[in-house]
Amino acid sequence: MFYKKEFAVNTQKTAKVTVEDFSGGMDSRLNDMTSPFRYADLSYNFDLHKGNLEAAPGLKKLKLPTKTGGEREVKFPTGIYPRKIYHYKRYDYENNCRADRIMAFCKDGNIYEIPLYGDDALFTLVSGLAFANEPAGQCYKYNGDDVIIFSAENEKLKIYNGTAVIEADDAPNITSMCFHYERLFVTTGGESTSLWFSDDFDPTNWYVSLDEAGFIDLQDERGKLLKAVSFDDYLYVFRNYGITRITAYGDQSEFGVTNLFVSSGRIRSGSITVCGNRILFLAEDGFYKFDGVSTVRILGNYTDYIDFAESVKGLYYNGKAYFILNMFLNGNTQSERAMLVYDTESGGSYVIKDFKYADNELIEEDNYCKQTILIEDDASLYTFSENERETAPAFKVWKSKFSDFGIKNSNKLLYEVSVWIKGDAVLYIDNGEKVLKYSLHGRKSKPLVFKPMLKGDGFSYEIKSESKNVSIGKIVFTFKYY
Repeated sequence: MFYKKEFAVNTQKTAKVTVEDFSGGMDSRLNDMTSPFRYADLSYNFDLHKGNLEAAPGLKKLKLPTKTGGEREVKFPTGIYPRKIYHYKRYDYENNCRADRIMAFCKDGNIYEIPLYGDDALFTLVSGLAFANEPAGQCYKYNGDDVIIFSAENEKLKIYNGTAVIEADDAPNITSMCFHYERLFVTTGGESTSLWFSDDFDPTNWYVSLDEAGFIDLQDERGKLLKAVSFDDYLYVFRNYGITRITAYGDQSEFGVTNLFVSSGRIRSGSITVCGNRILFLAEDGFYKFDGVSTVRILGNYTDYIDFAESVKGLYYNGKAYFILNMFLNGNTQSERAMLVYDTESGGSYVIKDFKYADNELIEEDNYCKQTILIEDDASLYTFSENERETAPAFKVWKSKFSDFGIKNSNKLLYEVSVWIKGDAVLYIDNGEKVLKYSLHGRKSKPLVFKPMLKGDGFSYEIKSESKNVSIGKIVFTFKYY
């Protein structure tokens, strides 16, 4: 009697995993191994908002225009460092021309200025504009002249007309200001729940009456008032834990109040940023997008990276929101200053770091528009530039989470890696026990191909680059397993 012995043969399988959209950026919410290969555990100085890994814009010295069409580099006097920047929009009616000025509150407590158009290279002191605390600034039309109003907590409101400073002795203790329908609306210090407004056309008149100045008391669970914003024909008051809408067109007897939003986390006043047809802001439970009626959570992937104990400053420019804030990067328990950039249309985002950002402000006039950036303890003005020749190369990092790439089989073989790249970079592949390093020099017309032949249950990859023009469009990982 004969027996036939049969043997089972395991067939080797091949799987390819393609990463070609990096716009998700860092995401602290994804900790399992199944899907995080598209998301970063750490990423900075790579622009991700279009999906590729591109070099983020770099910093360059800001140059202001001269009256004759040239450019000039400006700075502050020796030992004077700016902390906050303002754009004083002013028209010279006598000479029928723009006379805008850039003003800055500096560490010595004084405000300095320089003409937007001119030949001056050095900021000069404005006598009478000194503050113990960083003041808010608001442009205004007063007595037929373009003025800028400054006020800080526990200090007098001061009006500057380009020549002289006027103090408003009767103004409340102002912490933020907003111009809306000919009145100045202000929030005040401490735990105040009162929104004050000046007489129309007169920011020096705060006499409370039915036909002059007054206040609206907002007492409910939303807490103290942080900032008033004129947006879409209404006045929106951001408070510790919510938003209140004020209808305030003219006659104060017809003012109306509507509560719209309650937050579980305290709102950060410096983050409140008008971005076209929406307002973005940061609360202690994350970022929000507000359209005047409802709010939607955004950028939830960054929540765990943000240090909510530090200050935040937002700015909208050219379709993107730029938030200066502190972030926990590189696994550090100590946060560092960074810039979180959010594309309001595509939803893409990325982080720029390596500088101690102090402030950013939009300098916008008919023929000139620049994002102006201050660096801590630096006496110059800066801006971002996408022209690679104008900026120094920044050190860029993208590090993925540890992942099984969706292939559950243990001890699989990472057989091949293909990278579509322009410029130079270094690729690291880690299986948890061994790290392989590959130098990348490509033109993006065809991929660079490597065969790691590295076994493991899971892998992570990291890309580092100092190349100014680096661009990575796609990475394909090929696995073999049984």
